Amino acid sequence: MSGEARETTVMIVDDVPENLSLLSAILQKENYHVEVFTSGGEALQAAKQSPPDIILLDIMMPEMDGYQVCQSLKSDEQLNRIPVIFISTLTQVKEKVKGFEAGGQDYITKPFEVREVRERIRTHLDLAWTRRELEETLDQTLTGSIKLITDFMGLVNPTAFSRAIRIKQKMTAVVEELGLEPKRWFELAAVLSQFAPAALPQALQEKCSLGDKLSTGETEEIEQSVELVATMLRSIPRLESVAEMITHHKLTLKRIGNKPFDEIETSQQGGMILNLLQQYDRLSLKGGLSDDIVKALRKEGDFPEALYQSLQSIDEAVGSLESRCYSLDELVSGMILDEDIRDRDGRVLLKQGVKLSCAIVQALKFQQARLTKAAFVVKTEAPA
Repeated sequence: MSGEARETTVMIVDDVPENLSLLSAILQKENYHVEVFTSGGEALQAAKQSPPDIILLDIMMPEMDGYQVCQSLKSDEQLNRIPVIFISTLTQVKEKVKGFEAGGQDYITKPFEVREVRERIRTHLDLAWTRRELEETLDQTLTGSIKLITDFMGLVNPTAFSRAIRIKQKMTAVVEELGLEPKRWFELAAVLSQFAPAALPQALQEKCSLGDKLSTGETEEIEQSVELVATMLRSIPRLESVAEMITHHKLTLKRIGNKPFDEIETSQQGGMILNLLQQYDRLSLKGGLSDDIVKALRKEGDFPEALYQSLQSIDEAVGSLESRCYSLDELVSGMILDEDIRDRDGRVLLKQGVKLSCAIVQALKFQQARLTKAAFVVKTEAPA
């Protein structure tokens, strides 16, 4: 991808208006979209609202110098991959080293050569885009592999598959409701956390999913399976944070000293939501109504009010949809089950409230001979 793309945004941060004007004129001739700021604090706020593709950053500025601005950028999960090029009159080696230690990708001394600035920007944009494309490819490969494993679980262990899908769909809705990022980590934690109980004996799986009283040995066996999954995930690049979320799967407000939810780290947020959703799912399997379940969980006070409210909002939105009956061949992705689906032994394969996906529909068709019915009540946004 070329660094000359018209949509590329270059942010310039310098407290000297003359420098801003000169650099802006140079870069606009290259068809870059240029944003200029004389304050590091203002630049950070603007970057959070609309991240630029690259930042040219002066060092000597009042209130907040360039090193501090760069450190703030690199500590932000949404901004830390933006290339930063320092442009400064400071020429000593120790100043340049300090810039690299702060997270800068390059350092240009003033007065600068126009061609040098142009070429360094092009180089770092190309490097950033190449890395982004590689990461996207890796993410797609990783996500696709996990989806394949999950879909296979739907064929060999429908109960575990159903539980994973229920919790993942609730996780997606809660995370979107709260505006948490990166959403993909939370979703992967929801699915992969269910690989642990899937490896347990069937009887113990059912006790675990229903929240029945467990012996000390059974509790230890479950925790060992969870830690085994987390350990395996830690060895896979890019899944370390997901592993930490799963490790925190029993986290409550009391365990972190009643800290505000938005002040705890991302892995703890994921673990706390996972804990709540697993408790919600256990009560749901026992036949409780959504509103009553949320009330019961709220009474315990183990989680922030924002999490209870998000669950309630999700359930209310689903409750407003229209219910209709469809044959197995008519089921499509996006429909929401309005009844439990059981096998001939009475086991729940899919719980009411699960949103159908292509993989779920395929798994149902594969299990068709084991189902008790051939038509299903589902909720849709509009009549088909």
